[in-house]
Amino acid sequence: MYNFGFILKKIIGTLLLPSSLVFLCLFFGFLLWPLKRRRRIARNCFFSAFFIYITAATPPLPNFLLWWLEKPFKPVTSSYLQQQHINKLVVLMGGVRETDSCSPIDRLTSYSCLRIIKAWEICRQDSKIHTIIIIGGTKKYFTLPEAELGEKLLKRLGLPHGVSVKIIYAYDTFQSLANLPSLIKGEKFGLITSAFHLRRSLYIAHIFHLNMIPIPCNYLHKTCKWSIKHIWPNPLCLEKSNIVTHEYLGLIWAWICHFFI
Repeated sequence: MYNFGFILKKIIGTLLLPSSLVFLCLFFGFLLWPLKRRRRIARNCFFSAFFIYITAATPPLPNFLLWWLEKPFKPVTSSYLQQQHINKLVVLMGGVRETDSCSPIDRLTSYSCLRIIKAWEICRQDSKIHTIIIIGGTKKYFTLPEAELGEKLLKRLGLPHGVSVKIIYAYDTFQSLANLPSLIKGEKFGLITSAFHLRRSLYIAHIFHLNMIPIPCNYLHKTCKWSIKHIWPNPLCLEKSNIVTHEYLGLIWAWICHFFI
């Protein structure tokens, strides 16, 4: 049941991304344009593509939506974590690049790398940390799953003596956190992920009654500057809009899983 729902979620989620909607609107616009009776619909498709692109690829809207996702989570200091008396860190991986032109570790996305680096940084500053749990997808890249690539990067950076690494494989954030109760056993732990991803992670953690300290990294929100340079459409903002859409759809999926699965 969950596997079918996961596949369906992926398909719907991909189709609803702003970049996908632009493509679909243009596709149907060009498809219908030769049919004279359907040209009004085709024009509406072209207008929709233009409107979605302008809205998603200019800074104001994606930055505002990112601000809402990131605003509850402030940067965490090492002294604060020491006061919380945690000895376990959980790192949610952030994907890999599907390219053959680099080594396995170099295929980790910037989101994954920054999360691993954050865990390494905390371990070096807090001697109480003795376990790092890395959770990632099961799909293999160069014979290594995503979580194992994260482990290799962490060990390449150099772990303090006595710190062990465990790996969990999961399809998505919901399944990742669903696997933790049996491993954490009620202990307080630090959850490391990108700031935009924490709101969804925290919601799911509450579903499973996990006692976690959110540790954000990789903030994407930026204050908009009202100049032509900063409001001109650009690919980075389109990527932010895709991320925001993915997160909000992820919150809906978590709610569905909570009540129906």
